[in-house]
Amino acid sequence: MRIQYHSEWSDSLRQEGQISGARGKILRALEIRGISLTETQRRAVEACEDLTVLDLWFDNAFKASSTDDVFAETE
Repeated sequence: MRIQYHSEWSDSLRQEGQISGARGKILRALEIRGISLTETQRRAVEACEDLTVLDLWFDNAFKASSTDDVFAETE
């Protein structure tokens, strides 16, 4: 039997991991697609703490033809 332990600390670590992973996926998707971010845009991705926004940017990265398309719905 596996016991699942939840604490505020462990939950925050899990959340941080999800956010960090989402940021990396956005940057990688844009790199693969050949879409370059400005330094300001890169800092915005790296500073974002909202997983919903990061998920939106990730989805947008696949259909975007420019960075304007990636961030359009959240600016």
